Amino acid sequence: MKNITVELCSHSPVRNAIIGARTCYKSFDRDDYADERNIGENNRKLLKRLIALGHESVIEHVSYTFRIKGASRGFLQQLVRHRIASYSVQSTRYTLKKLLSGAIVDPAEFCVIPEEFTQKEREALLGILLELKRAVKKFPNDVAKYLLPESFRTELVWTINARSLRNFLKLRLHPAAHFEIRRVAELVVEALPEEHLILFEDLVEGG
Repeated sequence: MKNITVELCSHSPVRNAIIGARTCYKSFDRDDYADERNIGENNRKLLKRLIALGHESVIEHVSYTFRIKGASRGFLQQLVRHRIASYSVQSTRYTLKKLLSGAIVDPAEFCVIPEEFTQKEREALLGILLELKRAVKKFPNDVAKYLLPESFRTELVWTINARSLRNFLKLRLHPAAHFEIRRVAELVVEALPEEHLILFEDLVEGG
């Protein structure tokens, strides 16, 4: 898990959600926004109340773009089930030969390895990677990639709005979630700006 990273590339302001909420209730007379670090106590209470009531459409106006590196292709299969989002994923068709161009000694450089794996399983995974390297010399990438293990690391850019991100965190921070996507969910929370945590604090309290 140590080789997985999450970087917040950009985000829209919480102000967008406040404007959406104030528009719905025509309550700009109570708008006490100063800046992103001081959104105002009235606005803070309004956002928390609307989230508690399930009126989350207003926070769809806030979105985040993350760069996720080092997670597995198996993780990617789970992530794309969160469909109200945009994905740009590293192409194995164009990069596989380049990725495997150097020496392959430690399978952890290329694959996410569960803690439960013994040395025997690590060696088996190394064998698969060496076979894959041989395959890219013999076949085009589009054919060789059928040997890719699900644990093979990839990289992607992920854009998601705050409402969909709440759904992602609710499901993927749960102890029953798969260990890898749960780790990514934790890193996503760590990457969020502090002033945005008001949109997610009920999901991450105590964590």
